[in-house]
Amino acid sequence: MAGVSRLSSVQNLAGWFLCALLAFAFAIAGGAKTGLLGAEAASDLLADFERWQYPLWAMTAIGAAELLGALGLLIPRLSSLAACCLMVLMCGAVYVHANHGENEALVPPLVLLVLLGSSALIRRNSAAVPSDSAAAEAAPVRADTDHRAA
Repeated sequence: MAGVSRLSSVQNLAGWFLCALLAFAFAIAGGAKTGLLGAEAASDLLADFERWQYPLWAMTAIGAAELLGALGLLIPRLSSLAACCLMVLMCGAVYVHANHGENEALVPPLVLLVLLGSSALIRRNSAAVPSDSAAAEAAPVRADTDHRAA
């Protein structure tokens, strides 16, 4: 059983490393879209959103969602949910780039989509699930049950 424990700890470590890496990437992307990283980064993105004919508030909303997703990736109870929500955003990014013929721009959201899916699965599978024996030991004993041998 030591091998299983070691595998789960390696899986857990890999999951947290991937979550941290993704959180960093989405914090940078969200910060740029919301203007937190400076006007130059926001102006380049604003030109893209104008070319796609999306309003400024859409860029800000997507940036805020990316920032919240980055934070959620670092919270154990929310990491899988945050990864799934960010996957929806990446599906939107893939659609926008494909719809506007920007084939070279498809690679980053597709890579992030795969990494987010992997992260969601790893974090979900590495969550502590009590075994049947541990659950039985933790079960409360009813007061009206007679535990004496017959």
